[in-house]
Amino acid sequence: MKKDAEEALVFQDEMEIHRHPTLTGMWWPVGQQPEIPAPGQNEKRTVYGGVDYRTGQITYTVAKTKSGQNFLLFLSALL
Repeated sequence: MKKDAEEALVFQDEMEIHRHPTLTGMWWPVGQQPEIPAPGQNEKRTVYGGVDYRTGQITYTVAKTKSGQNFLLFLSALL
């Protein structure tokens, strides 16, 4: 990529952060149900992020839901 290029190459991804993540597997005696204390209600946030290839600058936004409107807000912040 040229140093004086008008275009920018940005790697983008999104992820969800959960206050109470899913327990996927653990050792426990057969026939017993483990109890894991988890205060409060489960909440999640969606994080949209992008990294500029040339400069390494990170741009991100945090939203309550994953939606096209929130992705457009991220793109606006990226510009």
